[in-house]
Amino acid sequence: MASVTKKSGKWYAIYKDASGKQKWIKGYSDKTETERLARKLEDEARAVRLGDVDLQVEARRIERAKAVEVQLADYKASLQAAGCTAGHVAYTIGDVEKFIEYTKVKSASEITKPMVDRWALSLKSSDANKTINRRVGSLQQFLKALAETGGVTEYVLYKYPKLETDGIHRKRESRALGQAEAEKLITKTPDDNRKALYLFALKTGFRMNECRQIVPAFIDFKHATVHLPAHIDKARKDRTLPLSKKLIPMLRRRCKGLAADAPIFRMPTKQHVIAQLKADCETVKISSKDVGFHALRHTFCTLLARNNVHPKVLHELARHSDYKMTLKYYTHFQRDDERAALNGL
Repeated sequence: MASVTKKSGKWYAIYKDASGKQKWIKGYSDKTETERLARKLEDEARAVRLGDVDLQVEARRIERAKAVEVQLADYKASLQAAGCTAGHVAYTIGDVEKFIEYTKVKSASEITKPMVDRWALSLKSSDANKTINRRVGSLQQFLKALAETGGVTEYVLYKYPKLETDGIHRKRESRALGQAEAEKLITKTPDDNRKALYLFALKTGFRMNECRQIVPAFIDFKHATVHLPAHIDKARKDRTLPLSKKLIPMLRRRCKGLAADAPIFRMPTKQHVIAQLKADCETVKISSKDVGFHALRHTFCTLLARNNVHPKVLHELARHSDYKMTLKYYTHFQRDDERAALNGL
């Protein structure tokens, strides 16, 4: 028979599932509501045993019946299992907790778009637009995961609009190297390890942390592709990407004799990598102004665009969530580019 108990200051519903196994589900702060939840869960389990309810439907109902704190704990575990960094997990869960604290929702099924609108508006007094976008993005990913597991019936934040962040993004803008500068960097850099790293970054557009974690096991020489696992990709998507033929000889040399899980590139701390890049630029007579490692990614996108690569292809290779970001922030043009375009008419 269904019952409730209080443990560590929290009420739990106790019932027997369809297989007869006793289950504990975190309930509500109110004892009566938790008792009602326990009876409901046991009634539904009984219906499953009698064959009156589909098991998959029942599983989704149980997921929706969980308290939002339990759903968030499950989501946190899934992020950790996927290999997300401790920092990513901390700010993602913290953002969702901030929303829960503001709205006082007891279940994720209660969340609506207008509710999120009010929360985002309340954040304007303390957070910059970029931070608000991040917080809402964390909530979006949480609800999207729940929609996939049956924790909510509908993903209510599909294509939720982002706030404009022009001024914030420009502060961190990188310049793109020209074609001649890029070639000079990858041919005249004195250190072979850094030369190979710059070549790889310029020909793939990979971010610093992605380059750092590339190992021989990810490279498929037969099909000239590189596998980027979800725990490395910034967007947490599992991808297989084409490799430029100009990278194959270098990668073969560097992979020779390496263990399958050994990093291909030797990279010190982020600050050292950037300092070395700036020093190498000065050594080969390239201005290091506005050049950080991310400038190599900007260069990758810009040179593709200058070679008349279709915007859709450029967007896919850049791996941005929105093609507008690729075109607005990662492709850099000068007056000579405009003149060349006109002269080509």
